[in-house]
Amino acid sequence: MLAWKASRVDLLYDFDRAAFLFSPNRTVQEYVVKNYAQADKDAAERLIAKWLLPEGTLETERSRLMASLVTTLWKEWGEFCNHTGGYEKEYMWIAACDGKTPPHLWHSYFSGHTKVLQKLACRVCSKVLGIGSAERSWKKFKGNMSAERSKLSPKKAKMQATIASIHAAENNDQDRAKRMRAGVLWDDEDFATLHLDPHCLPLDCAPDDEVVRRTTRVFRGWIEDWEQEDVGPKGLNKGYLRSMVVLNFWILMGAKYFQSIQIERLSKRKSVTTAMNCFVFWMILMT
Repeated sequence: MLAWKASRVDLLYDFDRAAFLFSPNRTVQEYVVKNYAQADKDAAERLIAKWLLPEGTLETERSRLMASLVTTLWKEWGEFCNHTGGYEKEYMWIAACDGKTPPHLWHSYFSGHTKVLQKLACRVCSKVLGIGSAERSWKKFKGNMSAERSKLSPKKAKMQATIASIHAAENNDQDRAKRMRAGVLWDDEDFATLHLDPHCLPLDCAPDDEVVRRTTRVFRGWIEDWEQEDVGPKGLNKGYLRSMVVLNFWILMGAKYFQSIQIERLSKRKSVTTAMNCFVFWMILMT
């Protein structure tokens, strides 16, 4: 949640803000009435100017139409929030809370008496969540514009990509419904139960103990077997120690050398073979 708050301004688009205002869900509506901001209304007005104003109108006529559309929208939105006017029927709100009717379909069924709100709400509430559907749409559109189908007009390519994306979204909804019936979907309670939240947060938002765990490098100085050997009355064999030090040094140097060669993707196989032979020769000498 802290990570979301840090990036909230950059991730909230006009579609999100407008869908937040026009959601028919009772819980969302109660939250909207208490917590909506002027920025949410400004986002809806920008979408009106983008979608509902006719193209090619003069500046004075454009301003007049914009004023009329915005006034009508907020009047209809007030009735929508207060359940008055055309929204005073109780059964339509039961359909909004049953979880079976998506918001854009709900507005297409019950907001037909409005002039602006239905057009805007159906478009912003029908946006899919996540980037998966958008990526599939881009892939399909790219395939339609390939050399094999280069004669397709952009309009037809867009229509085919939209149909393919809707089909993929419906398949995903069916798969998600199957997983929900099986009870295998994860939610926030799973993260809290398994204590996964600290591991998913950035360092500036993570708890202190998690920050220490990530930034602390633990060194374990295990006692080697040769350290426990009995050295005898004459002490350690200096020649043996010298050979062990030299051997470890060349092993380390060889490992670093082959690592650098691997990073270069082994472009020179002959030099690698030569280096391998030299390395094996040094190991034989040191042992």
